[in-house]
Amino acid sequence: MAIVKMMKVFIVGPVDDQVETIHLLQSLGVVHVEPASEMADEYEKKNSAVLSQVQRLNRIIEELARFKGRTAVTPIAVADEELTAYAEEKLQAFQDRDLRVQSLQRMIAELRPWGNFDLAHIRALEASGVHIRRYRMDAKKFEDFQPPENVMIEVADRKREVLFYTLSFDEPQEIPNATMLSWPEKGLDDAEAELGRCKEQIESLSAELASIAERAEAIKKHWIAALNEVAFTGTMATLHRDPHLFGLQGWIPRDQEPTLHKKLEESKLPLHVVTREPFEEEEPPILIRNNWFVQRILPLQSLYGFPKYRHLDPSPFFAFFMVMFFGICLGDAGYGLMLYLIGYLM
Repeated sequence: MAIVKMMKVFIVGPVDDQVETIHLLQSLGVVHVEPASEMADEYEKKNSAVLSQVQRLNRIIEELARFKGRTAVTPIAVADEELTAYAEEKLQAFQDRDLRVQSLQRMIAELRPWGNFDLAHIRALEASGVHIRRYRMDAKKFEDFQPPENVMIEVADRKREVLFYTLSFDEPQEIPNATMLSWPEKGLDDAEAELGRCKEQIESLSAELASIAERAEAIKKHWIAALNEVAFTGTMATLHRDPHLFGLQGWIPRDQEPTLHKKLEESKLPLHVVTREPFEEEEPPILIRNNWFVQRILPLQSLYGFPKYRHLDPSPFFAFFMVMFFGICLGDAGYGLMLYLIGYLM
């Protein structure tokens, strides 16, 4: 248990076998490879592209989780290979509709005090010389407001601000102390009708996305493959190589060393492998193994930081006290809530 003892490992082999060697090490999952050189431009671009793919898949998986467990599900006939692109398309459509709903709701809230009007009629009146405008003015200023000559006023709403229409047959005149409002893209009835259609589309998209969420494991497989590709590209980019040989170095848990040697021998790859104990000045990566009880406090321990390789792992000693401390805090919260309720009732 606690901090696992590590061994430094060095692997050398022919350049032609470097790709197969890295894939084999990835499948074993026991070697922490250290970079031996800086990442070249070509590999850096490739690594950046694959990393973007990982982030894209991660975002899709997180957004699909919102729809998992919905009762309304619309079955979809999409192959697993096409599921990621299909999910991204539907998520984008859902986001577009959701943004449109928010925009329409703001528009409807702004239009409701004005009542319904037909923009086509207003434009027709404008063409015939009848000018209608919308204004907003502070209520106190409106008390002393005198409309210009030849301008009729119709108040639509009175609150902290006064909303009113003006109608004139001459050219529109400037209204002092008032803010002229532009005409919206549509009237109240049209906006409410579009809002209803958008909500129906959102329900339909939600049902499809719920069906996709049930198959999220297929997308997760692509995500894991992309993660492996990032690790592979990063390792390949930082290998030490010359025209004939490649070399890598890293760390392996001491108890996994026999497994590594066995698998490399079974692979028949012409590799030379050397392991040794870490030097005093070296700081191996930290791998902590604890039982199920101690493992529960690792998220809390991560807030304080993990010990160094040659230090003692304090988690087995503090696990019980951390759990007890949480119980004390929870008990105090319970007592406090009880006293509050008694005081409130009294």
